[in-house]
Amino acid sequence: MINKTFERRYNKVREELQRILKGGNRTMVDIKSRYEVISDLEKQKRDLIIQRDSLDEILKGKEKELKELRREIEDKEEEVEDFKSKMTEKKETIIELINSVELSLNRFTKLGEKKS
Repeated sequence: MINKTFERRYNKVREELQRILKGGNRTMVDIKSRYEVISDLEKQKRDLIIQRDSLDEILKGKEKELKELRREIEDKEEEVEDFKSKMTEKKETIIELINSVELSLNRFTKLGEKKS
């Protein structure tokens, strides 16, 4: 009886120890070594330095994009002004074309009247 109790207890302790060594069933807070903490902090510091140093490049990119947008706006404004300046001429041309089509229609209606 004592041997069986001892054997059960021994097996439980051995299983628990194996589970802990394999990294399973971690109910407590994970404990990191001092070196792991230092390594994590150094990595975090490097990442922050890289992020800080890239801010200038990001700003330059945004300024360049803004400059290109301003150029596009200027080009569109020139297109509008050009269109405005040619608009009266285009209207006159369209009016002449309308009159020409009207004359052609009148001729065809006269031809139709003569044939009947």
